Amino acid sequence: MSPILTFKEISTLDQTLVDWFEGLPLFMRAPNTCPCQLQDIRAILKWRCLNMRMILHRGAVLDITERRVPVASLDKEDYEVVKKCREIAAESIFSMQAEWRPNKMSGWNAVWFLFQACLVPLMALAVESEDNENYPIWREQVMLGIHLCGEMDHWSLVGHKTKEALQRLFEASKSPGTEMPFVDELASFENGDINLREPFFGGSWNDIMGDEYLTSLGTVSSFWQR
Repeated sequence: MSPILTFKEISTLDQTLVDWFEGLPLFMRAPNTCPCQLQDIRAILKWRCLNMRMILHRGAVLDITERRVPVASLDKEDYEVVKKCREIAAESIFSMQAEWRPNKMSGWNAVWFLFQACLVPLMALAVESEDNENYPIWREQVMLGIHLCGEMDHWSLVGHKTKEALQRLFEASKSPGTEMPFVDELASFENGDINLREPFFGGSWNDIMGDEYLTSLGTVSSFWQR
């Protein structure tokens, strides 16, 4: 929305969501024991709550990405909002890694929320220098998301498309002329050997991902929401 919510509004709404989630019965919050039939519901509820919290903060992240402003240049309140958004996105990615299960209900939801979460570290790569101490962490988060989409492909109609879309965005964050084939880079990631690249976002989102990827993702998502 425009104008972006104020720091106080964001903080108040975020705390409301945190308080609501922490008020759930213990069996609805990991790592407490949960009935088998509620495991997927519990995980998806957590991912949705994290997604809502992330969206609350994401306006500021989109703004600094569009203006290409490093977080170190922001005032205290904007810095805290961007920092919190990046932390929530990371928590979301790691939660899906730990809690998704090989079935359609879990896989479909995980892919959708994973795509949303991975956009945040991708935007960090777009504006921050590779000298930033968190730069390799953001790269690992994106590569983990891409890897997970590959694992979830069998359980989600858009798993493969989402993986390719994230891969294209990730490739666009590299400096021209220094690209390593993604297959090799993902193998290096899985072996714990990360190669850093200078952040670079060139062209529009459509140029990077292609119209067919955006169309297919939007069509299937709209169908699911109906």
